[in-house]
Amino acid sequence: RTEIKTLTVGEHVSNVGNYAFYGCTGLKQINLSASVATIGSSAFYGCTGLESLRLNEGLQTVNGSAFYYCTALTELVLPSTLKTLNSSAFRSCTSLDRVKLPASLSYVGYYAFQDCANLSAAVFLGSKPATFYSYVFRNCDSDFSIYYTSAYANVWAPNGETSWNGYPIALWMDPISGDCGDGVSFYF
Repeated sequence: RTEIKTLTVGEHVSNVGNYAFYGCTGLKQINLSASVATIGSSAFYGCTGLESLRLNEGLQTVNGSAFYYCTALTELVLPSTLKTLNSSAFRSCTSLDRVKLPASLSYVGYYAFQDCANLSAAVFLGSKPATFYSYVFRNCDSDFSIYYTSAYANVWAPNGETSWNGYPIALWMDPISGDCGDGVSFYF
C-alpha cells in the first residue's frame, strides 16, 4: 500500500471509514472536504510517510487510533469544529512536537497522544475538556507542558494552579509575538 501518495476526499463524503487507508506508508498528503465530519477508527493507522496534516473545518470526530503510528507527522492542524478525539487518536506520532487543541474540543479519550516522544507542548485554545481520560500525554517529552490562553486563565488556574491531571500547566506566551493567545493569531 505504498502507491497512494495524495488522497482527496470529495464533497459528498461524510465519513472516512474504519481502516480505510490503514498502512498506506507512501501517503504524504490528505485533503478532506468540509463535508467530512468523522474519521473512522484506524483509518490512517501506520501511514508513516504522512508529514503534515491539516484537518478540515467541519470535522467533529477523530475516532480511536485514526492516526496511530504516523511517525513522520511533524505538523498537525486541528479544526475549530473538532469536538471529540477518541482513544489513541494520535498515539505514537513520535515526530510531533506541538499541538493546538481547539476551544470546541470537549472529549479527549485515553492515550490520545501517548508515546509522542517529542511532544513538548499542548496549547488548549479554550476551556478544559468536559471529558479528559487518563494517560492522554503519557510518555511525551520529559519537558511536556499544557498551556492555556489568557482568555481562559480563570478556568485553568483560578488560584494560580500549576498542574492539571498530573501535567504541568502554564499561560501560553508566544515567543515570537508576545501574544498570550487571546485570539487565534499566535504561532508555533
